[in-house]
Amino acid sequence: MVSLNVYIPAGTYIVSSTLTLRTRHHIYGASTQASTLQANTDITILSATDKQRLIIEDLEIFGVGKSTSTGSGIQLVNTPYCVFGRIYVIGFNRGVYMKSGGASPSSNFSNTIRESTIIYNNFNIDCEA
Repeated sequence: MVSLNVYIPAGTYIVSSTLTLRTRHHIYGASTQASTLQANTDITILSATDKQRLIIEDLEIFGVGKSTSTGSGIQLVNTPYCVFGRIYVIGFNRGVYMKSGGASPSSNFSNTIRESTIIYNNFNIDCEA
């Protein structure tokens, strides 16, 4: 299966609506301190539902501020086998939100976060039967 690589060059990019990810997306920046996605309104920046095998790395993801935000930096619903590397998430109600539903959520929900910082945010994992 083909992967889709999306490179975000160094710079700050204002995001006004949620970016929806597909299966096998690889989204990466120049480096954590160089490539920034900045929300200009209360939104979830990166979202995927019923997808798999995403890679998100080398990005800063900034929200509008935790005290007023209802969005997430990254939101995954029923999206297993993902890798996050060298991400920095701040300014959201939920920095990274992962939810898996179904009769046996633990059997189909495996994600890895490495070398990342999620500051002043909640890290939520919600498994529902």
